[in-house]
Amino acid sequence: MRIIDKQHDFYDYLQDPTDRIVFDRRGSFLLSKELFCKGLRYLRYHRDSRYRFVLLQCGVAYWLFLITITAMDLYDRPVDYDMELLANWKNYDGSNELIKIRAVTFNISMWDYWIRDFNPERVKARVSDLKAEVDLGNYRMEHDLGYHTKSTDHKGTFIKEIQDIPILKACGIAEHVDPVSVFCAIEEHFSMEKTASETTEAKGTTDEDKVIMHGFDVKTSFRKMK
Repeated sequence: MRIIDKQHDFYDYLQDPTDRIVFDRRGSFLLSKELFCKGLRYLRYHRDSRYRFVLLQCGVAYWLFLITITAMDLYDRPVDYDMELLANWKNYDGSNELIKIRAVTFNISMWDYWIRDFNPERVKARVSDLKAEVDLGNYRMEHDLGYHTKSTDHKGTFIKEIQDIPILKACGIAEHVDPVSVFCAIEEHFSMEKTASETTEAKGTTDEDKVIMHGFDVKTSFRKMK
């Protein structure tokens, strides 16, 4: 896979400049710690919780993180955090997304009323349940961390710029996720998309249908004419 982008991510060194698969990433943006923290503020319930869940998807590969907020500003907004990888897996029955990173919540009970927060030990004991919930789509996306907009330029003039391909190296993910895994997952995404686009015959197509689709007459095709 060859990558076209002025910015560089932690997995870019693996690219092959001669490969026919090209990842045009020129609509990318750097997912900084500041932007990551801003995204963690969006939580429908328990806004004062120290713990958050972040789900990264590349192709059909998933990485689920437990985020522990370690510092707040004067307005109780997150400004720093620790990141722990809970699980990584692949789901070929789900969607095939390019790069999606989201702050998510689950309906599984992991709340500890004594500390008024999620209990990290309960979370870790139910990782298999969390993976199953992701595969079934039984989770709520609280904020899309992989989507960035700018509304004004340096002069204050209103503009609209949308970027939806995050550069992941600055937010801490590079410390927990093998670059080879990310690179191969993105490459697999494009390979699967290419394979799907080349498949033009619907399931259940008979040999007779294929003969007609290729422009032959059913009665005379493949017969030796006298």
